[in-house]
Amino acid sequence: MTIKDIKIKPMEKGNLKAFVSATINDITINDMKIVQAKELFVSMPSREYTDKEGNKKYSDIVWLNKEQQWEVQKAIINEYQGSGQASDEVKEEEKETDPFEDFGNSIEINDDDLPF
Repeated sequence: MTIKDIKIKPMEKGNLKAFVSATINDITINDMKIVQAKELFVSMPSREYTDKEGNKKYSDIVWLNKEQQWEVQKAIINEYQGSGQASDEVKEEEKETDPFEDFGNSIEINDDDLPF
């Protein structure tokens, strides 16, 4: 996988640290977000919709498998931390942990979760 042209726009607003665009295998993805939780992670672009019960939900626009997501996240976080745009509190040695371990091995999705 080729990840290039990473462009970071800092945006300190709550847990949101920056907006990101990057070219992944010759496809440019805009509106990714760097978010601070337990540690930094990259959120793929998503859209908001309302389910049948009137609850606000979000649906990812771009889907990457776990390995691809990990590789993209690693490249973007490294660029963010190496660019001087990260605050001192998030500049720490890269951890060899899986950012998706808290999500378990499966995600249950049913027809009610889909916006169409």
